[in-house]
Amino acid sequence: MKDINATITQNFEDNIKYFEKEHPQLFGKLSALDNAIEKKFYQEKYELVYENDGFDVLEKESGVYLYAKESLAHSIITTESVNFKKDVNTFEGFIRHPESSIKLQEMEHIEPSQEHLKSILPITAFIQENEKEDKLLQSIDKFIFFGSGLGMHIEKIHEKIAAKIYFIIEDDLELFKLSLLTINYKNIAKEATLLFSVFEGKEEFMNSCAVFLDLHYEYNHYLKFFHLLSHKEKKLDDFGFYLASQPHIRFLFNNLTLQYTQPFNYIFDDYKFLNKSLNLNNSPFKKFPFLLLASGPSLEENITWLKNNEKNFLTIAVSSSLAYLESQNIIPNIIIHIDPFEWGIVSFEKLDSIDFIKSSLCFFSSTTPSNIMSLIDKKNLYLFETGTNYKEDSFKPSSPCVGSLAYQLLLIMNVQNIYLLGLDLAVDEKSGKTHAGTHQSLKELKKNKNLSTNSFSYKESLLDIAGNKSKIVQTTPGFYSSVYVIEQFTTQLKKSSQLVYNLSSGAKFTDTITFNTQDMHLKEKQIQNSKLEKFKKYLLSNSIAKLSSNELSQLKLKHQHALSLQNTLIKINIKSFPSIETYIDFIYTKIIPKQDVLTYQLSQILDTYLHYILSYIYDFFNLQESYETKNLHTLIKLLNQELSLISEVYLDSFSNKLIHEV
Repeated sequence: MKDINATITQNFEDNIKYFEKEHPQLFGKLSALDNAIEKKFYQEKYELVYENDGFDVLEKESGVYLYAKESLAHSIITTESVNFKKDVNTFEGFIRHPESSIKLQEMEHIEPSQEHLKSILPITAFIQENEKEDKLLQSIDKFIFFGSGLGMHIEKIHEKIAAKIYFIIEDDLELFKLSLLTINYKNIAKEATLLFSVFEGKEEFMNSCAVFLDLHYEYNHYLKFFHLLSHKEKKLDDFGFYLASQPHIRFLFNNLTLQYTQPFNYIFDDYKFLNKSLNLNNSPFKKFPFLLLASGPSLEENITWLKNNEKNFLTIAVSSSLAYLESQNIIPNIIIHIDPFEWGIVSFEKLDSIDFIKSSLCFFSSTTPSNIMSLIDKKNLYLFETGTNYKEDSFKPSSPCVGSLAYQLLLIMNVQNIYLLGLDLAVDEKSGKTHAGTHQSLKELKKNKNLSTNSFSYKESLLDIAGNKSKIVQTTPGFYSSVYVIEQFTTQLKKSSQLVYNLSSGAKFTDTITFNTQDMHLKEKQIQNSKLEKFKKYLLSNSIAKLSSNELSQLKLKHQHALSLQNTLIKINIKSFPSIETYIDFIYTKIIPKQDVLTYQLSQILDTYLHYILSYIYDFFNLQESYETKNLHTLIKLLNQELSLISEVYLDSFSNKLIHEV
């Protein structure tokens, strides 16, 4: 027993020093637990015992042993269950692109800026044609433990797989504290990077997932894991959700390209941009009731009420709702649009007549393509920047969807009475519909089609969240991203004087008032035409047009950086790289170093592209018997070509305009 006591003491001392230095936040939690126990604010639930030549945990209240007094046998069985197969206890951290060669041929005439697959499929097609089928992984570079327990299985699995990065998740802080006696994390950390999520709420856990996934993201193709049966399964679902909604999947590199380049069509042509100081504080419009009309199922459910009450509000409608609103003869006062793709014009092409919105004000993102912008009378257009900073004093909201962005805009404008209808961000409980009317993204999703570990869909997998009028509703990862952002907006922007009434049947939002339309009794004709005209004049006086000399200088710096980057890519000698690792190391040290990714647009675009594509390439070479020098050089050549093409698209977007301005 003396040796056991010595082991426990040594483990604990090593671990405490390790956590204090390398993981101070977790160390703080452990210290707080010790303090709570010492002051009798917390009563310990567990007792560490040593029986049958192994450690175990006795739950004091129930008398149940965590490992049934067979911890050594448990560690052996656990280790044997971990293998190098791609389809066993694995998360897929990528989007499948079957039949890439065929799809690439089908989109031959599509512009690269309009379709991200144009830069993806050349590489996935080569991989599909040359990969070895049904081969095991050569190495498991990242591994996730859902549940630490006493940690003996962590040591055993590390001995077997020798991963480079481990993500250790444990909800029970007291149980994790016991593992400091039975496993030496410091020794494992000498051979691998350890990341921890211990006793974390949802937001903390999502941040930890982000750190884990971004660290050597090229290893994320197949993420192997072990789930300790005593640990709740919810964290598996939460991790699967975050994996499905990573930034490079949620906002693709070509979206980023369009975000940065579309505004060049307008900033040089004196379009009006809303001023960042736009605020209704000192205006007579502050207490106007604004009704935000989004395209969720509840818009259709409450259409009779809306037809009877629309004149009681100043209405702001998302562009995707226009065709349905036209069918009901409801003309919005303001239209908001943020989609940067040319196919976004479908929202306007569905109208019987564009004259339906000729009197509406249009708040459009400066990423809106020209084919849509040309439909609107320029005098009715007010632009805002999303994700760019070309005009120093312009209004710059940011959000993953148009509905949540419109909500953000109303909060920033300090509107005192905000009403939400159609901002469901959940599927309809009865029909499973995602949207109202004939929305282009309308789907009917089956309930309980939950996220799984080996496949996911950002737009179709379902998970439970709190409902506005029901206890629980189901939403997609895509919708949930917007729910999360709305919660952030409420916390950061909403003033106590602002009242937000949620009339929708979907997701519940913090600090909003649930309201049924049938219970609303408003004064008739609150918003008169004369007041609307004054509101238009107010907007005109709070907008800006021409570029300043300083703004123009900043654009020229971006252009010069992009030219230099592209020239370096063109001069690369493909055959000088002995491995894909050396090529990527060159890219991140010479082409897009970290500081450039933080500073320059093109570097950010290329970094986002690499986050998407690199795991496919790493996985190709991580399959047993896949490596051949000719494959390496071909893939480096393909990758370098796509980086150059993306750079060319960026440069072509504004160089002539800058030359014209000189």
